Amino acid sequence: MREIILMRDIGYHPCIVSMLACVTRPSGDACIVMDYCAHGDLKTYLMHTSDEYGWSVSKDLSCECSR
Repeated sequence: MREIILMRDIGYHPCIVSMLACVTRPSGDACIVMDYCAHGDLKTYLMHTSDEYGWSVSKDLSCECSR
C-alpha cells in the first residue's frame, strides 16, 4: 500500500513509470494500471545490453537510473 501512495504522490516524472489507475478491495488486494514499457523491465534491458556496451557501462546506467 505504501508503494501505491508513493506513486500517487510522485505523479508524472519522465524517468519513472507512471501509475495510471489503481483499484483496491477491502481485502487489501490491489490492481494497478501502469505505463507500457516497450523494452520491458530495467534488469532485463541491462542484461541484454551488457554484452553490447560492457558490464561497467550497464552498471553505471543502472545507478544513474536509480537516482
